[in-house]
Amino acid sequence: LAHHTTSHCAIDVQYYETCGSVSKMLYNTPNNEITHRLIPLNLQCPDSMRAPGEATGSFALECAMDEMAWKLNMDPIDFRIKNDTQVDLGAGKPFSSRLLKECLRIGADKFGWENRNKQPGTKREGNWLIGYGVSAASRNAPYKKTSAKVILELNDMKAHATIQMDATDLGTGSYTIVAQTASEYLKIPVAQVTVELGDSKFPLTPGSGGSWGAASYCNAARVACLNAITGLKNKSNISQDQDIPVAQLLKQNKLNRFEAEGTAEPSEEFKKHSVFSFGANFAEVWVDKDTGMYRIKRMVNVGSAGKIVNPKTAYSQIIGGLTMGAGMVLAEQSKVEPNFGNFITRSLTDYHVPVNLDMANIDVIFLPEEDKIANDMGIKGIGELGITSVAASIANAIFNATGKRMRSLPITPEKLVEAKVEKGVVYISIADKLLFKSGSYEVSDRAKEILG
Repeated sequence: LAHHTTSHCAIDVQYYETCGSVSKMLYNTPNNEITHRLIPLNLQCPDSMRAPGEATGSFALECAMDEMAWKLNMDPIDFRIKNDTQVDLGAGKPFSSRLLKECLRIGADKFGWENRNKQPGTKREGNWLIGYGVSAASRNAPYKKTSAKVILELNDMKAHATIQMDATDLGTGSYTIVAQTASEYLKIPVAQVTVELGDSKFPLTPGSGGSWGAASYCNAARVACLNAITGLKNKSNISQDQDIPVAQLLKQNKLNRFEAEGTAEPSEEFKKHSVFSFGANFAEVWVDKDTGMYRIKRMVNVGSAGKIVNPKTAYSQIIGGLTMGAGMVLAEQSKVEPNFGNFITRSLTDYHVPVNLDMANIDVIFLPEEDKIANDMGIKGIGELGITSVAASIANAIFNATGKRMRSLPITPEKLVEAKVEKGVVYISIADKLLFKSGSYEVSDRAKEILG
């Protein structure tokens, strides 16, 4: 498997996305050639965006997998499962867990993959060509050294906890899941937990980004809470095996306030494994055969991302990722004025992103999984998994609808109209079938095979 990437950077800053990294570990390909070519240009320096490397690199890989399956006359899901691997060949390590096959199979059942037309261009409704597409997704699930402090206070015979760390909440729900974690391990209601983030005087964290937030923050909060309980029991010579409410421990020690800190970091087992989240994307696309205009009718996303701490915030993360992935396909593009090198898509007036009417009906499924090698709580990152390979699933659905293989983004109606149908694709309409059965229609051997 060869995956070659060419990208630009600014003249004075070298930055590149590892777009080929996904091709080193997603399938059983012992012979790989992965290259990244960087070209300095007189343009602004690009920088990381959601799933840097995977979001773009997976488009090339997963479209290629679909194309190979087509040329081998294999179902795209069967082809991916046949080439599955339990070892990260790029890193030479086993995966801590990998439920990619399960994501594909469960997603296929939920999506109704059995109704997919095997021959592109043969499923129609009026002027619309209907296609189904699939893609596999993976995203590194980092876990970084993180510290947290818990302050326990006794008010009106109720224990109240304040969790402090210098992390930030980008709108992903860090406040919520840290509060949930403290509530779980201190055995007090969430309403009695306050989370304070974003102050440099608080214990050190790796910051938000890279899909390491949930695992790192929650495990640090867990350790801090357990250390607090251990400390209170030690002060009053109580056995660690005894289950005593925090409020009672504070009262027995005649304390109105007690502080403890905790640090969580990757284990030796973590370092011996490749830790990833996995998923599968399914898309149904309708394409107007005359104008090239298309609609994403529905999407199904199945994810395997460890323990889901909060299904609601996790669902929102996936919805956001799918929407951004659809934007890559529908319209998003940075255009440069050729004479002066200025970006001309500077605002939402001309840089178009998906809105509610652009998006499909979306179904999100999380597989039950707790990866204890990843960390003690079995949590993995999910913030960037949702966008990975979404573009490929839509492009593959467009091929299934039209027989046209689109290899660049965005996929505009103009591109679709101008694109040529791939060799080997035969369009069969309802009228074709009627004429064939009446004996008044001459077709090729390939068409006869399709018509049955």
